[in-house]
Amino acid sequence: MAPRLLLLLACFEHVLSVLRHEPRGTQAQGNLTHSLRCCFAPAGKPVLLTCDSSPDDLISSVSFAFYGTIPFARRVCGEEIPDESRCGVNLKEHISSHCQGRQECLVDSTEFEDLCSSGSEMAIRWTCKHDGNTFAKNSSQASSKIEQQFSLPLRAQGSVVVDSSGSRVRFKGVNWPGAHITHVPSGLDRSPLSSIARLIKTLGFNVVRLTWDVETVLANPVVETRLVAANPWLIGMRALDVMDEVILALQNAGLMVWLDNHMLESDWCCAANDCNGFWYNAQYSEKQWLQAWKEIARRSRNVSSVVGAGLKNEVRSVCGGKSWGVGAFCNASAFEPSLPADACVNMQWSSGPPQFQWR
Repeated sequence: MAPRLLLLLACFEHVLSVLRHEPRGTQAQGNLTHSLRCCFAPAGKPVLLTCDSSPDDLISSVSFAFYGTIPFARRVCGEEIPDESRCGVNLKEHISSHCQGRQECLVDSTEFEDLCSSGSEMAIRWTCKHDGNTFAKNSSQASSKIEQQFSLPLRAQGSVVVDSSGSRVRFKGVNWPGAHITHVPSGLDRSPLSSIARLIKTLGFNVVRLTWDVETVLANPVVETRLVAANPWLIGMRALDVMDEVILALQNAGLMVWLDNHMLESDWCCAANDCNGFWYNAQYSEKQWLQAWKEIARRSRNVSSVVGAGLKNEVRSVCGGKSWGVGAFCNASAFEPSLPADACVNMQWSSGPPQFQWR
């Protein structure tokens, strides 16, 4: 893995944005007017401040820099509150003089380790010259970026995928998980949505697999504020509205989208006793699974960047037991009444050549 990417991953980047509110129906992500980027990194880890929305983007200011202890509940970008009862050092002026006016700035936190004991961390908040100018204005602009690469729609031609002109399309994909666990894709509490999409594109991928679960689709809850803290314009939205915005951002970056039904319930995947090996279980019926897919299809059918779907992730045998050893008990008899609760229900296709049957 490239050193630059390792540094980016070492840093928990957050963004706090001040918005110009526009009608929800516009789907305009161009309503971002100002952003604050925050990084929280453990002691001994490097911190990379970067502004990369354009070649001439620069770090315009460092408004907060601290080495010490900040309780988890107080790590809110723009409202960081250090633990005053423990050691802490204000490094705003020092980091500002070192980083302001540069596109990238590497801060070595080991430089400050002798100032406070173990358990400390580095917290930095900064702004970039072009914050607020990173979103495409509308979906037609976004669609054109994909259409410059492929002539949509795509179709299967024998064993290959081709675009509407017959040119072969090779998927170079990356998985973006999280929504099947917490109702929103991971990372929206740490980085701006547009930055994540841009990074995926920069790394050479052309399609993103977004995971979702039946529970989230049917309930469509309002997302937890902390989970989208880096993108305040998503605060107060429901899960499926956030998914719509994520798909649009990926489309804006010129990326295609593959929608994957990863789980029935909102939970980690996968274990034999998580009760999610089939497309139904005791909590969610086959009818509800189909209902969820109908809703996903309805919302995405006119979105050109959505080019594929994974009907059910890792169809597999189900065994009775406690999910991950601590979760709800999976009762195998719910799938096959003749079996005891802790047995295994093996999965295989009901017909076809034996060599092609699932085992």
